[in-house]
Amino acid sequence: MTTIHLIELDAFHLASGHTHRWFLATKPGYRSGPSDTPASLPWLPLVGKPSDVSLFIASLGETMGATKVSFGSVELDNTRDAQGQRLARVYDVTADAWITVTLPARPLNPLLTDYALAGWPLVEKVVEEGAPYSTAQVVTSVTMEMPNPDSKRSTISLSVRGREADFDDPLLTEKYGTSDGESLADRTKERVFGHAFQEPTYLGIIGGLHHWSHNGGHPIEDVPVFWDRAFRLTKRTTGTPAAGEYKPDPATGITVTGSRPPEPMCEVMGDKIGGVWRRYVGELAQHLAVTVAGKVPLARMDTASVAALDAVPREVGYAIPTGSSPTLRESLDKVLGSLARGYWIVTADGMLTVGRLLAPTAPPVRVYRRGISTPGLTPRSTDSRGLPAKTVTLRYAGLPKIAQTIVSDATEADTQLHKALWREVTSTDAATAVAYPGARTQTVETLLWDRTQATAEQAEFLSELKQVRRVYDLVAQDGAPGIDRRAVVQVFDDLAGYEAGRLVTVIGRINNARSKIPTLVVRE
Repeated sequence: MTTIHLIELDAFHLASGHTHRWFLATKPGYRSGPSDTPASLPWLPLVGKPSDVSLFIASLGETMGATKVSFGSVELDNTRDAQGQRLARVYDVTADAWITVTLPARPLNPLLTDYALAGWPLVEKVVEEGAPYSTAQVVTSVTMEMPNPDSKRSTISLSVRGREADFDDPLLTEKYGTSDGESLADRTKERVFGHAFQEPTYLGIIGGLHHWSHNGGHPIEDVPVFWDRAFRLTKRTTGTPAAGEYKPDPATGITVTGSRPPEPMCEVMGDKIGGVWRRYVGELAQHLAVTVAGKVPLARMDTASVAALDAVPREVGYAIPTGSSPTLRESLDKVLGSLARGYWIVTADGMLTVGRLLAPTAPPVRVYRRGISTPGLTPRSTDSRGLPAKTVTLRYAGLPKIAQTIVSDATEADTQLHKALWREVTSTDAATAVAYPGARTQTVETLLWDRTQATAEQAEFLSELKQVRRVYDLVAQDGAPGIDRRAVVQVFDDLAGYEAGRLVTVIGRINNARSKIPTLVVRE
């Protein structure tokens, strides 16, 4: 039976301003059944080659790997149709209505002239010829780039990329104006999320008091401590602060001081938009993606994954200084990278999901046997060269900078705090050090705040990094329908440790447009 690849792409119709969904397929095409939804819909056989994009959960699943984005393409068949006048059924998403489009001799020319495709989603599914549409399984969900016709006009190369690249826009866009002073004009406003040390932004003297901004004018939870050269100012909650005193206003995220500290630094319990102080990894990741960046609708956020991740709370702090605007992708990498095996991905069904990459557990979604459903496992090299770590140092509660001057009135504890850029937790696994003389030493920089939680997380990192975990390519001759990153499969091979079958986790998928046989990247 023939496996057909279905392409469902959304595009912006320039004339109407509506979003239209086109339905295309590899040869011989496909038609849904009368009882399917949508019913009796033809997918025109105009896909020359399905996607060849590669999708990874991180850099080969390394614990410290940032989310990896790759580019690929889909080849569409734009060969001249001698008969012409072919009809395409197109779904108008905006109007919730079906329309019929009469195609020209080169049937897909409208995608080049009448539509904007770049930045819009494309979903690829597979279905057996003649099978109900309800049995179609998602292979990949990607974002389109600009389409380009070839020199002979017979094909259109449609560049696509992983959905995670949609998160490469700046996280922060709010800027200070000219009325805020020449030194601040046109610079992005500072923000602080969770629980962090921060150097506040000086706004100048207003009403005889020195004003400092913590969160770009947005509310915060509190400013427990305000230091001047490691000396703690006295906190006031009422009245007017005098020299050596400070008074925070959580509703505006502004602190006023009676005098101007030459080297200010604060402990800030940060952003509290909507009346909620979000400080744990999962909830902060959701807040950044849904509320701050506005990139992900709440309906496309996997809130169950957030709750599961934060069931073991890890308090973090993320302070972004004035004039800096990391991308949303960089920010999520920092937040989730603070956890051992932490990750975030956009799944094949378009959901932003967060979590920890766990050791594979039964039951597997698929079983692969060498010589039957796969040619076998092929080892992959990784950044760590496969070496386990004997020692892991976890850094947490980082300062924006080390104090250049420390006053004599500062306590010993505050003096030591301001002399070190990071707080650290370190331990060594003696057994690994003995067994592997060449074992590496790893330093992990995190956004974690609390020492007790940092100590627990350091143990997680050491437990993970001391393991010998190999990464393999697994050619899936069944097409691996419905298998996305994080899925668990079982592999039988004559490779050591796989003779009786072993569970592995899928951390990447490489689609092959020519053979239509994907390669799964798996991790022990």
